[in-house]
Amino acid sequence: MPPYRLFQQSSSFFANAALLVGGTGLSQLIIAGTAPLLTRLYSPREFGVYAVVLALVNFVAAIVCARYEVAVVLPRTNREAANLVALALLAAVAVSAGTAVVAFVAWLWFGAGQSRLFGLLAALLPLSALAAALQQILRSWLIRVHMFTAITVMMVIQAVVMVSLQLAAGAISGSSALYLVAASLIGTVMSVLCVAPSQMGQSVAGLRQAVSMKRIAFVARRYRRFPLYTAPYSLVSQLSQRGPIFLLAVLGSAAAIGSFALAQRTIYLPITVVVVSLSQAFFRRAAGNLHRRDVPELVRRVLVSSALVFGPLFAISAFNMPGIFAFVFGAQWRPAGEYGAWLACAAIMMFLTYWLDRVYDMLGRQRLALVMEASYNLVSLLLFALILHFERSVLLAVAAFSIVSAAYGIVYLAVTLRIARFDIRILGETVLALLAVAAYCGVLNFVLGKLFGYGVAYGVLLVLASLPPVVLGVLTAVQKIRLRPLGVPEATPPMPESSLAP
Repeated sequence: MPPYRLFQQSSSFFANAALLVGGTGLSQLIIAGTAPLLTRLYSPREFGVYAVVLALVNFVAAIVCARYEVAVVLPRTNREAANLVALALLAAVAVSAGTAVVAFVAWLWFGAGQSRLFGLLAALLPLSALAAALQQILRSWLIRVHMFTAITVMMVIQAVVMVSLQLAAGAISGSSALYLVAASLIGTVMSVLCVAPSQMGQSVAGLRQAVSMKRIAFVARRYRRFPLYTAPYSLVSQLSQRGPIFLLAVLGSAAAIGSFALAQRTIYLPITVVVVSLSQAFFRRAAGNLHRRDVPELVRRVLVSSALVFGPLFAISAFNMPGIFAFVFGAQWRPAGEYGAWLACAAIMMFLTYWLDRVYDMLGRQRLALVMEASYNLVSLLLFALILHFERSVLLAVAAFSIVSAAYGIVYLAVTLRIARFDIRILGETVLALLAVAAYCGVLNFVLGKLFGYGVAYGVLLVLASLPPVVLGVLTAVQKIRLRPLGVPEATPPMPESSLAP
């Protein structure tokens, strides 16, 4: 059987989302399962250096294709999409080459003759950006042809290769940030090489003659809003996630960066990949059909069910995060748990709202998205820097950053619903469900902690007692429980046929 036959196409939103989230869950389970081993092989300082390099890679990767790869899903013909792929590849090569020049100059200016590690990390930066670009282009094409299973396989391969190399290098050669960065690069490259030949090659093989410089120039003009607005938005969005790491690199210590990075990675990375998966599935479902009647109801169902299903997980984790981190990763990582408890407040709002980011692309409102994200960054990062500078408290800075981020998540959802012309009461239902779950879990945490202490019995009972909202959310997601129609009284009797006559 040809390799491409192993991956089946699907047109169902929830089937596609389940495939992506399932692959995400498995890949993140691999990363999470090996994290306690990595934190005992690598120190907070090594993780801090790794976090800074990874932040730079993600920063460049956000614009490495000028965001033309996002547009690959949109064209009606594969010929136009193939030219977008070629354009994205050209942009990736150009940006990666520019990054190599900047990294070389930085090495000459700051690290030449002083740190061999600095030079090696600088060399890996453009290579990592190019590998990320290839993976992004491949993902977009696979979304276009509905090969969501292939995306799942790609994510799992990346996680397995990366953590295997990181563990082997740390156990054999000792602690070094270089091993962490190099293993991450190799994992990305291997994920592309294992999937691309059987998937993208099969799809694009008959379209090679359709690619020309004239057509590439045409699609570059036609989809110019992506580099003009979506690319800056991606940069600003990355700054909101990586900005605290850059500020800690200037105003903090390597150990503080490592602790914050572990907390952010543990909480945000699974969320980020799940959000990307939902965003891609929603983009494929709603592109060109955003104003169909079933789309607002789909958005409403996903938001409410997500608040009920995942709200207890975030709430319970936040209440017990320092102890969880100390137990799982080692006593030296307890500060990471303190940061993580606050980050969970922002993470749940990100989880609920950011998968709707493609609404701005579909409606041509990228400029609005850019202004909102830039304003949020200005407020949150400025507050983070001021507290870090004057109070010298990383925990206080993280708490303030998280509160502002959670508030922005609510504003973002409100604006998104407004421009999409969805009923704004969806926001109220989502926030109400989330607050109800948080209050319920807070009471459970307090009562069970007082009655049983914070031991094993407390943990087991807390998990069991938090299941009702999860079950309710699952039933809502699969439509076993139907939400009351917005604007329609629940007990409205059916209209008699005679009244429908002209």
